[in-house]
Amino acid sequence: MHPDKAPGPDGMGPGFYQQHWDIVGSHIVKLVTDFFDTGVFPQELNNTNLVLIPKKKNFSSMGDLRLIALCNVLYKIGSKFLANRMHNMIVLVISETQSAFILGCLISDNIMVAFDVMHYLKRKRRERWVNLIMACVTSVRYTIMHNNHVMGPIIPTRGIRQGCRVANGAPSISHMLFADDSYLFCQASSGAALNICTLLHFFEMASGQKVNVTKSSIFFSPNTDSLLKNEIFSTLGMPKADEHSLYLGLPNIIVIQSLPTYAMSVFLIPHKIYTEIETLMANFWWKTTSSKGNGIIWMDHEIVHDMFNSRDASLILGLPLCFSAGEDCWPWIGESTVHFSVKSAYNLLQQSLVTKHVNISSVCAVCKSEPESIPHALISCVFAQSCWQYAHPSLNNADNTTVGTWLYNNFLVTNIDTSCRISMLCWAIWKARNNLVWDKKPSTPQQVASLALV
Repeated sequence: MHPDKAPGPDGMGPGFYQQHWDIVGSHIVKLVTDFFDTGVFPQELNNTNLVLIPKKKNFSSMGDLRLIALCNVLYKIGSKFLANRMHNMIVLVISETQSAFILGCLISDNIMVAFDVMHYLKRKRRERWVNLIMACVTSVRYTIMHNNHVMGPIIPTRGIRQGCRVANGAPSISHMLFADDSYLFCQASSGAALNICTLLHFFEMASGQKVNVTKSSIFFSPNTDSLLKNEIFSTLGMPKADEHSLYLGLPNIIVIQSLPTYAMSVFLIPHKIYTEIETLMANFWWKTTSSKGNGIIWMDHEIVHDMFNSRDASLILGLPLCFSAGEDCWPWIGESTVHFSVKSAYNLLQQSLVTKHVNISSVCAVCKSEPESIPHALISCVFAQSCWQYAHPSLNNADNTTVGTWLYNNFLVTNIDTSCRISMLCWAIWKARNNLVWDKKPSTPQQVASLALV
């Protein structure tokens, strides 16, 4: 549990127990073991605060409020142990159509199936096309030919065998369960609607819960008759799921930053849509007085004070704003020039490994006496100097300079053949260093010089 999670009625958040586990740990262990022995929690332990969070500024019904349950951390610990004990049998308890709570099952699995079913419903042909197809099917007559004898005609009357599907091509499915939401699929008929009512009534009687019809909706295929729709609406007491409510398992109108939670975890979203979403988010959060559409104008003191408490509003309004817009760019933090370099990336990587307690030595792996750098490894290391003395005794000094500058200065005073040998010797020295570091294979200056001449 995150230490900053909201506390329950006892006022003790997870951070308190984590910080003082050496004091309270044994008492909590005893509390949980007693619960498993007796099956009883102390009465006050399971007290829960229900916090109502308004979904909008002027709320008028319970539907405008979001319910948050805050229970005691001790109860969470006990219930978590209970859930872990039930881990092996949970598959036998929860329906196979429930995609949550079961190891190896994701809520996104059911979303993909729901999208598939609803996609076929949306594509379901109008009655005219159905009649045209059925005219082709029902008008067929078969004549059997055998040994120049003609028998028939035979007129088929049993129709075409079909699976139990919501729409042609859709998966065969009757219901799907998402944590606390459900999809029920059935034929668009009065009898099916009455059966749904009966099933929901049985559920309410068995569970003690009641279906919220105001938050439920009905989705029809395009070829459903209007009179039949109204009859089903009246039977179930639920509104229609139009284009502006739920479609394919996800809301059409949702908080833009919540969209990736399901849709983008299931489907590959085109890059253009990503860009449009980022643009919409930026336009909303950083709206200017001259731009069109809805959004937050941070210079509007009334809006800021309405959205945040007094302390946060004062901090936000106290931020200095830059009114000159320039083109954004990606800076590299490893260099003062903000331009990327392999050297700075290598140093940052070493620092990152050190912070993760990975033992990284900065001492040269060959001479083991000075800090390692590229100029040291290739030029000033005792081993490297031996290699250069063996092959090129008259090279310029490399004090306080980079390898690139050192090579450039030497290339100016040598011919092409010697310049190539210098470059190859740098490569051979570096290869010898890597053989020692990674393969534990030492080399002699003579071997390095010979390798450079190959």
